[in-house]
Amino acid sequence: MQPEYDNKRIEKMLIEFDKLYKKMNFELQKKLKVTLDRLNAVKDFNEFLTLGLGRPHLLHNNLEGYYGVELNGNIRLVIKPEDDNLDSNIYIIKGVVDYHGDKQEWIIP
Repeated sequence: MQPEYDNKRIEKMLIEFDKLYKKMNFELQKKLKVTLDRLNAVKDFNEFLTLGLGRPHLLHNNLEGYYGVELNGNIRLVIKPEDDNLDSNIYIIKGVVDYHGDKQEWIIP
């Protein structure tokens, strides 16, 4: 699949991966990189959900329609298929968030 980004800031941070050291520790960076590589290796969003890597799950409240992919504990990569079609080969990255219940603390907004 191919990524698109919710905004230019996220795109810049995820393309220039070495700048993430200010936002997250090395272990979390490594898990994020592996997750993005896995997303880019599958043919469509449905295949990624079927594999279950990172335990993708639908989010609620103001992130309805987005999926959380576990990186570490409560830390999630927030993504969604481009057009709500699970056969889409394009996914949109909203960011990385500490998402636990009603709490949302964005690490990469």
